[in-house]
Amino acid sequence: MTEQQEQRLKQLRAIWEQKSTEELLAVWKKNDRTDWTDDTFEVIRQILIARLGDLPPQGERIISDTGTASPNHMARIAAYIGARKRKVIIPVAIIGILLLCGYVLTRTAWSNSDCGLSPGNLGRKVSVEEAEAKHTSNGVPFGYINDAWQALKAKMIFIDELWTYVNHGVLSGNDGYVVIRLGVPVGCIATVWY
Repeated sequence: MTEQQEQRLKQLRAIWEQKSTEELLAVWKKNDRTDWTDDTFEVIRQILIARLGDLPPQGERIISDTGTASPNHMARIAAYIGARKRKVIIPVAIIGILLLCGYVLTRTAWSNSDCGLSPGNLGRKVSVEEAEAKHTSNGVPFGYINDAWQALKAKMIFIDELWTYVNHGVLSGNDGYVVIRLGVPVGCIATVWY
């Protein structure tokens, strides 16, 4: 294992150790490889063994052969909007059609994104304040890349979500933050290059 891979696993471990055992068990049992990377599952496995001493069985492995957003991702977006208590009365058939259209558009948008990411690169949802607190240098959010951070924040609207991402390739990669709007990346900023 390379030093970069070890660093990535440490970063993932730091993120997932903050989650409750119930949250980890839910991801472990669902076994959705469309939404989470193999490295993420390895980190969750290690944490659960340390906490529980034994692992519960996993569900059937869910894999997307297209490398694009899954219908589960679209369902999470719909749940998020519902959680915001938006009261919109639309017949169920229309909602289904809109979700299907959104799913098709999302698949295309992820592949055409300037960020070069797939849903499997996403880590966890964070707030702007949390990201700025983590990456403040001399009182300036994101230090020398503050201009890029301010430009990314300027793109955000009320329905957007800020997610961490890890994008590792064969020879190089980067970690950072990506703005997701209705399941589609609209901008990103790299904070670590390797």
